[in-house]
Amino acid sequence: MASAFSSNEHYSLTTMFDANGEVVQWYIDITNENGVENNLPYTDDLFLDIIVLSTGEVIQKDADELEEALIRGTINQAQYQLAWAESNKINQQIENNEFNLMELAKSHLKILLED
Repeated sequence: MASAFSSNEHYSLTTMFDANGEVVQWYIDITNENGVENNLPYTDDLFLDIIVLSTGEVIQKDADELEEALIRGTINQAQYQLAWAESNKINQQIENNEFNLMELAKSHLKILLED
């Protein structure tokens, strides 16, 4: 498993591999923010997730958790809107083969295995 995120984006990506190094799935967490504190990366999760299977199937996940977080006041309206806007943007990029971070997964795995 390998994870990647940028402090300038509102998502983190985890790639899961099988024993042969083949991608099983990409798991995209929609986040309020990403950062590094005391040299440790962190994400502030916004509940909404996207799973992309190696077959190309895309699954939107945990919309119910996002709704519940808004109702309970765990997140505010701006964070709710950010989550959906980011999810819609990423889904469109995936559909158009423009979500390039997924393509870097194999090279990231190679780097991890060399270390």
